[in-house]
Amino acid sequence: MPLLFSYGTLQDERVQLDLFGRRLVGQRDELLGYEQTLVRVADPDFARTSGKAEHAMLRPASNARAVVAGTAFEVTDDELERADRYEPAEYRRLLAALASGRPAWVYVDASRVPEPSRLVCRRARAEDFAALAQMLELYQYELSDIWPQDLDAQGRYGYDLTHHRHGERFHAHLALDGDRYIGFALVAPAVVTRKGGSWMEQFFVLKRHRRTGAGAALARHVLRSHPGPWEVGQMPANAVAQAFWRRVIGDVTGGEFVEVRVTEGWWQGVVQQFDIGPGKGTVA
Repeated sequence: MPLLFSYGTLQDERVQLDLFGRRLVGQRDELLGYEQTLVRVADPDFARTSGKAEHAMLRPASNARAVVAGTAFEVTDDELERADRYEPAEYRRLLAALASGRPAWVYVDASRVPEPSRLVCRRARAEDFAALAQMLELYQYELSDIWPQDLDAQGRYGYDLTHHRHGERFHAHLALDGDRYIGFALVAPAVVTRKGGSWMEQFFVLKRHRRTGAGAALARHVLRSHPGPWEVGQMPANAVAQAFWRRVIGDVTGGEFVEVRVTEGWWQGVVQQFDIGPGKGTVA
């Protein structure tokens, strides 16, 4: 049964009865990486139903440790459609990982979510590699506190993309909002916990486009572009990344994956192992 995370009026039993004809069953939970603000909604019918002039709205927080408390309700697909009709144009529904690790639908600021028709995920072309190299600089700087690296004589971190340009065993993928680059993924041969298959070498989405669905769309595109055995890893302290990948991999594989913790060797952290088949993933 889908989960709908509410931090506002849908927690009101009066609104639940009016909208769904029943009281919803839910559990308290939290949403990571968002902050709550109040907005005045233009839709008079929504304001009349909710009984409030100002309404809570979620926006991606600059602090990844920000938390919003609320309730995760069990709803049917039909009730999700009713909720879509209830929420005004200022809100858009997307899938997010809760603090409990469960995936849930949540309504956020629509202006912070790319239009689906504008979001493009594709393989990198020869003309994309200059922009890809620049995004890698941003990515490496962002991780510099947990991934120690030194700048070269030109003041750059640098990243060898020679193999990715050939696209044989190494691959590069991009996410674009229209014609603007917003993220990338690099794929390499599996090297950490498996002897064959693919390893998610690097994955990055610009901060402005995080928690908008763009990262999940890019991840699904990359995984499905390379059928076969997979391993995806996250650093031990990166709880946000771990929750993200558990949700995305669970969605792509139907929850069929194994998670292991690597404590020895050149790379250490949490790794999800799974297979991507023609239709869906299966545990190796």
